[in-house]
Amino acid sequence: LVNLALSGADAVITNRLHANLFEHLPSKLVIQPAYVPDENIFMPKNRTKTQYRLAVIGKINYHWQHKSLKSIARIMENLSDKFECTIYGQGNGIDSFKENLKQDNLSNFKWSSFVDPWEMPGVLNQLDAIFVFESNLPNPVFSNLVLEAAWMGVGIITDRQDFADTYRDIVTFNKNQILVVSQTNSELSVELITR
Repeated sequence: LVNLALSGADAVITNRLHANLFEHLPSKLVIQPAYVPDENIFMPKNRTKTQYRLAVIGKINYHWQHKSLKSIARIMENLSDKFECTIYGQGNGIDSFKENLKQDNLSNFKWSSFVDPWEMPGVLNQLDAIFVFESNLPNPVFSNLVLEAAWMGVGIITDRQDFADTYRDIVTFNKNQILVVSQTNSELSVELITR
């Protein structure tokens, strides 16, 4: 049904990463340029550091398990004595996610719901690093949040060795801005992040 709808469309608008999925269609293919954060808005600002701050930011939907949120929470829990750890998220899966963490100490995290897009530069400016685990996702993703974080010099903690390859044509990461950790070995991940 989707192929039928797209075949009858006057145009299919996509990006460079997904263009090959639509090349076989008779519809006109329009490739949009990649999103680039506005450097006047996503600019690091000096701030007083009282404690290092880590966060995971994103939608917590019914399929939150694919986002490795439980692995991230396990790592964050073991870092909460050294770092301020926040989960920015909302969605239909938040209650299920919290129920799955009952054995963990939920009070170790700050919880914040939806962040308006115009508030994101201020949020990112307060963070030292964000978690972006992608290995368990059913499809590859391209995250505007990653671009915004990279632009501001915020660290990326990921579980993918080839993480930077996804964004190579758009952004250059600072040296040591990406830290690859294991989602299955939380003890080693905690050690690497702490170091």
